[in-house]
Amino acid sequence: MTGTYFYLLIMLLLSVSLFSLAYKAKTRRGYRPFWIGLLSTVIIVGGKYYALSDYLFYLGAFILIIASVWNNIPIKESSSSDKNESIVACPNCKTSES
Repeated sequence: MTGTYFYLLIMLLLSVSLFSLAYKAKTRRGYRPFWIGLLSTVIIVGGKYYALSDYLFYLGAFILIIASVWNNIPIKESSSSDKNESIVACPNCKTSES
């Protein structure tokens, strides 16, 4: 499939996917999935329209899927007991036990 409308449709869909990777990136996985998605977008467009290679197109699409899945995996939150155990008591501070 080729043509001006298909090119515009691909660019619109890739823009939406990049926006979804960048939206609230700091609260999710950071900007690494976005940068990987941007690289995959360059591979998709370059493979489809400049190198005329279906292999590059599919490689870029696969990388974009991996970045999207990675971005949607929830971050494991540490429990409050783990946070309390990581606090080291000051040896000069008095505790309530003494």
